[in-house]
Amino acid sequence: MSKKFFIPVKKHFEWFMRKTEAKKHKRIITITENNFYQFYFNKKEKCLYVKKTHFTGEMTENQYREQIITWLKINIKYRPRKILVDNSAFDFIIIPELQKWVSDTLLKPSQTLGVRKIAFVSSPNIFTNVSIRQAMEEENLSIEFKFFPDIEQAREWLNSTEE
Repeated sequence: MSKKFFIPVKKHFEWFMRKTEAKKHKRIITITENNFYQFYFNKKEKCLYVKKTHFTGEMTENQYREQIITWLKINIKYRPRKILVDNSAFDFIIIPELQKWVSDTLLKPSQTLGVRKIAFVSSPNIFTNVSIRQAMEEENLSIEFKFFPDIEQAREWLNSTEE
């Protein structure tokens, strides 16, 4: 196994072990998992973790809309203050009409529900990253958002300033 491969796998394994340990203490709840998205909630940090899978490249627009509606329902129920979105396997390009819909359906209500910060782990697909950024910039939101190359940097930023 090459060193380049081992280091990211090791970091992900360490993160998973912390997550598993937290589950034992019931701090992290698995909300739902499907072929496209996985949702977890850290009660102590009031942070929603959204993991998008490599199957997202096969999603239809309607399936994407269903995932966004599920996400909104989760935000309503759990009221996260912070959201960590792992797009490292996300491969769905959000067209401009859909960007506006995401802003109206998920982002504006999430802001009203108390979401303050969203950290995105970047997708390897530049077009996917651009479409996500455009969706975030669709309206004047007070939600802080930032893109990161890895999950650790994203977590550090989310936890850098507590409310």
